[in-house]
Amino acid sequence: MELLELYKEENRDILYSMSWLNKNSIFDKSIGSFQDIDLFTFLENVNQFDYKKNTFYDDVYYILEYTQDTILYLIKNINKEIKREHRVMPISQAKEFDRTSILWLSRKNGRTLKEKLSGGKIKAVQRYSNIDTYENRIFKILLKKLVLVYEERDDLKEFEHLFIKIRKWLKSDEAKSIDEYKKIVYNNILLHHKHYSKIFKSYKWFNSLNEKVNVYADIFPEQIRTIIKFEILSQLQFLTSEYILPKNITIDFFEYKILLKEPTINLKIDDIISKINK
Repeated sequence: MELLELYKEENRDILYSMSWLNKNSIFDKSIGSFQDIDLFTFLENVNQFDYKKNTFYDDVYYILEYTQDTILYLIKNINKEIKREHRVMPISQAKEFDRTSILWLSRKNGRTLKEKLSGGKIKAVQRYSNIDTYENRIFKILLKKLVLVYEERDDLKEFEHLFIKIRKWLKSDEAKSIDEYKKIVYNNILLHHKHYSKIFKSYKWFNSLNEKVNVYADIFPEQIRTIIKFEILSQLQFLTSEYILPKNITIDFFEYKILLKEPTINLKIDDIISKINK
């Protein structure tokens, strides 16, 4: 199953379970990743989780949260590189000369400089601004993919302003001059630039989602047992007189595994959950 299929009505339960895990965890917007969380905090989040809310907190939601400011910044401040080429032009327009200009001139007919330039033209250096760069190609690819997802769902109202800006930019001459189908090389700008490194990280994250969705689809409805398990633990933690001591847990966000590192209470809760009929 590909990512866009996740938003179809028949796959809504899978999307919902992904949303449950993400929302009850801790996402660090500054670095764009989920952080380790202790059991007490996780159960506290589960206890406060709104099962009726219509927003789905899947990975795309957090990609948008992580990159929103960066996207808006780059739309206004797209990276440009200054390139140079040699052109034969009227002498009055020529502003920069180099070795190539001199060689071109030396091959012209005439004994004097005046004779060589009698045609009124010379080969000179012309500089121009280019935005069809590797980093901008990845930027455009990511934006187009995000728009495809946005069009498949109706729960991203808080990002409406962002997508108005994205769509407008994608229709601009600036965006059209970027050929996203050309070769892409992972350069230092993508790796280290303040804004483009976030775009690059999100680009790779987005590209991994098809595989992740397939994993989630394969292990469903085991995910439902996991939700029930931690909902029960949450009830025991906050609605009984016997509190569960905070212990550490490990969360594998790719394979949807939540592991308790130490026993919490003397209940065979996994045995109980395993008896729930599929």
